[in-house]
Amino acid sequence: MSKKYELNKIETEGGEYCYRKTNNIKKLEFLVLKTHRRLKNIRHNYIHQITTSLAKTKPEYVVMENLNTCGMLKNRKLSKAI
Repeated sequence: MSKKYELNKIETEGGEYCYRKTNNIKKLEFLVLKTHRRLKNIRHNYIHQITTSLAKTKPEYVVMENLNTCGMLKNRKLSKAI
């Protein structure tokens, strides 16, 4: 897509560049958005299936924990474990 943008680059009076969006670029952007949306839905569906299967098999011991991984990576000993 970047090649198509570079081909349609226009120089303005101030020496700056702006890009003209052609119909082919719009179609390509739509296809990229569609592919990203599809991948996001696949990931979301997989996580949902795994969590529901865990909840059905072991309903007594489901525990959620929110870890500050960025803060843990700053500590030398914890960063080795992570």
